Amino acid sequence: MFIWATVFVAIIALRNGKWIPNLGAIVRIAVLGLFSATVVIYAIEHGVHGYGVHDFRPSSAVFIGLVPLLLFNYVGFELQSGAAEEMVSPQRDVPVAVARGGLIAILCYAIPIFGIVAVLPTAQVTGIAGFLDAVNTTFTVYGSAHHFMIQVMAIMFIFALGTGGAAWIIGSDRVLAVAGYDGGFAGWFGVFNSRLGTPVRVNVLSGVVATAFMVSAQLLNSGSNANTFVVVLYMATSTGLLSYVLIFPALIRLRYSHGDVRRPYRVPFGIAGAWISGGLTLGWIILGSWIAVFPDTIENLVGAGYNFENYWGISRVRFETFTLGTLAVIALIGIVGYMAGADVRRAQVDVPLDPAGAASSAEAGVVPS
Repeated sequence: MFIWATVFVAIIALRNGKWIPNLGAIVRIAVLGLFSATVVIYAIEHGVHGYGVHDFRPSSAVFIGLVPLLLFNYVGFELQSGAAEEMVSPQRDVPVAVARGGLIAILCYAIPIFGIVAVLPTAQVTGIAGFLDAVNTTFTVYGSAHHFMIQVMAIMFIFALGTGGAAWIIGSDRVLAVAGYDGGFAGWFGVFNSRLGTPVRVNVLSGVVATAFMVSAQLLNSGSNANTFVVVLYMATSTGLLSYVLIFPALIRLRYSHGDVRRPYRVPFGIAGAWISGGLTLGWIILGSWIAVFPDTIENLVGAGYNFENYWGISRVRFETFTLGTLAVIALIGIVGYMAGADVRRAQVDVPLDPAGAASSAEAGVVPS
């Protein structure tokens, strides 16, 4: 249901569909505000646990294990670039949106962390479960409405997660559709619906692939639903991160191959800025991708290993079969799609990318494909 509800949001016209992820963002802030206000009330009534800087220092195992999830949470701020044609002024709006989104994300992580550590003993802080435990603990201040308020919080939390997926599919599907009409993927998918203005064919493809992976995960995983969720979450994390292994080096490459092209927005400080930002982000992405695909390998090297089957609920062989199999299927889809776009690539012509050069080409009768 969640998959196809998300697909539906992506299919409807962006001028309407965008309000659903926007509403989800508002709900996220409401969740943060409600939790923060409740922590203050709880602190007034019951006091808080004292904590110092050492309480925020993760162990080696926790740090390495959380790298993929942390990186996954902090990538994607550039997704709005995939819908720049819908903006009045993308040159102004995209950089501002990236900076504003990053700041909001930091606050949305930092404030709940402080609240969780304030009301729960350190030993009880366990990621998502720790947040839910903190909600359950602090919401006792509402007395007889305790369970009702928790249900409200849970509904808001689920809605926020679902609409977050909608934002991802809206942006990424538009990028794939552009790749389709540019020759990087099968041209049949490079079509935007004339009435809705959305890439319906790609949206449906995303729904079909997501459903197939969900069914495969259920069939392959012999553990509980909770274990299945964790494995699928890590799989989504690894596929999301792996795409950036090519995206970040592209910045450096384009500075050399097309450095003279005028761009609406660019990383400052020239080549040095491109190498520093591209190199640092690429290093973290490679680390996070490896940990997501091959968990407990680097951990063992630094003496922070764990019992794989007890932690994941499935054997390493089964985990890697699902993980590497999923990546192989995605790679195959990409390769077949690229091969299918050969006719589109052959029909392309080279035109200058800067506005002045493009104008000169138009005067000379050169028409881009």
